[in-house]
Amino acid sequence: MRRPPYRLLGWGLCPVLLLASLWASPASPAESPAEAAYVRAGRLALAGRVVEAQAALREVLRLDPAHPRAPERLRELYGQGLTAAQAIAALEAEVQANPTDSVSRNLLGVLYGRERRWDEALAVFRAALAAEPRAADAQANVGWVYLEVQRSPDALSAFEAALRLQPRLARAHAGYGAAVAEARGDFGAALASYRQALLLDPGNAAYLNDLGWLAYKMGRAEEAVQALRQAAAARPENPLILTNLGLAYLKAGENARATEVFSVAHRVDPRYPLALYGLAKAAAERGEHAATAEAYWQAWRESGHDIYAVLWATAALRVHWLAAALTLLLGLGGLGGAVAFLLRARRPAPPVTSSSP
Repeated sequence: MRRPPYRLLGWGLCPVLLLASLWASPASPAESPAEAAYVRAGRLALAGRVVEAQAALREVLRLDPAHPRAPERLRELYGQGLTAAQAIAALEAEVQANPTDSVSRNLLGVLYGRERRWDEALAVFRAALAAEPRAADAQANVGWVYLEVQRSPDALSAFEAALRLQPRLARAHAGYGAAVAEARGDFGAALASYRQALLLDPGNAAYLNDLGWLAYKMGRAEEAVQALRQAAAARPENPLILTNLGLAYLKAGENARATEVFSVAHRVDPRYPLALYGLAKAAAERGEHAATAEAYWQAWRESGHDIYAVLWATAALRVHWLAAALTLLLGLGGLGGAVAFLLRARRPAPPVTSSSP
């Protein structure tokens, strides 16, 4: 079971015309000025007045720097029609012109993060917090960067700080769940955090995927299937979510459904190695050793990762006439020589098996 790489969520994922369900209902007279500005921003966005909507969201964050939804909505609207390089250049110019602009620094850090420029992202997020200590989203982004660079205890502290600033920030609850699972191995607390994130952001496919991953790790196959089915319904084009669903089906004892989902994931992205890994596992469970070896071979060919070579060689032992030679080579020349020998012996165009889409 896999989960996506940790992500600085929500950059440019939703076209403006699809944003309707993401905005709050119209403000009542009792609502705060920040919430009224947030609703106004939503109306502007839905009318296609993107620049004005961005300005309204910046006003939200001026009035309430810890607003739980405005930063993500701003990420979705900012930089439409620009390449990543153009958006970065524009934000760098804004930050240089206004060193106290916490909002632009936070946006810039997200773009750095998407390019895996982790040190720069972390520095910019810290600068955003120095300019505005109440910027809960920037604090959560610090946590996501720490997760990316495998500093889970630091990530845990960052998410705790973000939740002190804004207890209704779904991204911080999800991040805390990921961090507590990694830093402490506390899957129960992680599940609770992801459930809280989903209460605040229902239907979020990334959170549902991670919830399903945690349930899978805890041996709760049915719960994993339920969460991952919802995630796959929301993001049917995502091969990782589909592959995770297939693995959950395997754990639940539903090989036919698992194989079907792995095949869909493979059709979505024929070069995605984890879908091939899933097809191999399902074939192995059915005792189809040739199909297992074939899927591992394809996964190795697409990814280049040695683990698939080892899995392929193991499966090939069951069906390949060179098993005795493999054993000898393992003893004399190591695994590398054995695999190389098998590769030389293999036909250049492998036959399509029943497990291949």
